[in-house]
Amino acid sequence: MAEMFDPRPGDNLRALDAGAGAGALTDALLSSRLSQSAQQVNMLLAEVDELLCDHLEDAVADWERLSRGSVKVLNANFISFADQAKEDATTFDAIISNPPYARIGKDTPERHPLKARYIRVPNLYGAFLWLSVELLAPQGQLVAIVPRSFCSGPQFAELRRKMFSQCSLRRLHLFQSRTMVFPEDRVLQETVILHLVRDTQADNIELSWSPGLDLQATHATTVPSDRVLQSQGNDYFITIPASPEAARQTGRAADHALLLRSPVTASTGSVVDFRMKDYIVEEVDTKNVPLIGSPFVSKGHRSRRDGRLYLKRTDKTQRHIFPIGNYIVVKRIAPKESTPRLMARLVTEQELRPHSGVAFENHVNVIHAGRKGLSAGQAQHIMTSLAHPATQQQFEERSGTTQVNVSDLLSLHDPLEIRNKESHDD
Repeated sequence: MAEMFDPRPGDNLRALDAGAGAGALTDALLSSRLSQSAQQVNMLLAEVDELLCDHLEDAVADWERLSRGSVKVLNANFISFADQAKEDATTFDAIISNPPYARIGKDTPERHPLKARYIRVPNLYGAFLWLSVELLAPQGQLVAIVPRSFCSGPQFAELRRKMFSQCSLRRLHLFQSRTMVFPEDRVLQETVILHLVRDTQADNIELSWSPGLDLQATHATTVPSDRVLQSQGNDYFITIPASPEAARQTGRAADHALLLRSPVTASTGSVVDFRMKDYIVEEVDTKNVPLIGSPFVSKGHRSRRDGRLYLKRTDKTQRHIFPIGNYIVVKRIAPKESTPRLMARLVTEQELRPHSGVAFENHVNVIHAGRKGLSAGQAQHIMTSLAHPATQQQFEERSGTTQVNVSDLLSLHDPLEIRNKESHDD
């Protein structure tokens, strides 16, 4: 992480370790080429744990000899510190961080200060990234090790807009194992190290990969920035190829979206089982409608209990019911280890008869034609495209979580259309 910073010769650098912990990142930064290229480094370590701060104070004298400047330890909540720093117009030339990985719930103390600042992120690491970007001086650099989950999905959309409207993504390193980076913390997320610069986006991004912490096994390449950092409407998302070979593959075309061809689109099933348990039954009654959930995709039946489940048709449930037709159902949970990652099944109009409608649990995403069924031709084409290796690769590159988001499906480009166009051009 420390070696990712670009040296800035002759500068008196202002550096910050955000969430310093035991000080490993500070030690690495002050021993790095960045520190050695500067006349002096004035280092600030922000850490909320008082016991750790006592430990950090013990190392200050040694660090000041390395930095040739000042080293200060601040016992403070980083979110509160960042608010005050922004008010005082304090900025930093280099920020290094291993932020905390913890969800922000309704009882999380940081929730209300973040809400007051209109910072909407689901996890503390996202808040650290947001605030660190705000504290960067022009041309300032941020290097952080974080879960990959911020790279896509609606929950981190505002964070991505914040980051990439103000910063240039210069380098990204992916640890391909979900278990080898932070095993003691049981963080089952793919982990990345990102290097941002407070500047306009550079033309190229450096990518590197390692199976785990053995950096001797690292592979690296440089690709055009739009191979990694892409936009969809007013959203940005990051795609991370699985290898240098995959990174060099192109052939995507924005005008060949698999979905988004009016009226074909995707949405998440709206029936939440525990909220509508009084309306979910096993009674075979043509007034009720089949309820499709994830077991239909993985096992070929529609119930968690081997029998079929139905949704009662009432005034309260009517808005959840689609007319019978051909629908494609995609399982929402897709762990990295599952094969294939995109698991889809077609439910046909014939299967649904003699019922007059169908409903979908929120454990699945549904591909439909404006809340109506797909034509037989549309359904077959989409199913073939979803099973195509190129489509599976697209999802692998974009997916930063164990979920399949609707935005992931809407971002897919149709490999059959692209292949046909390339054949025609040849």
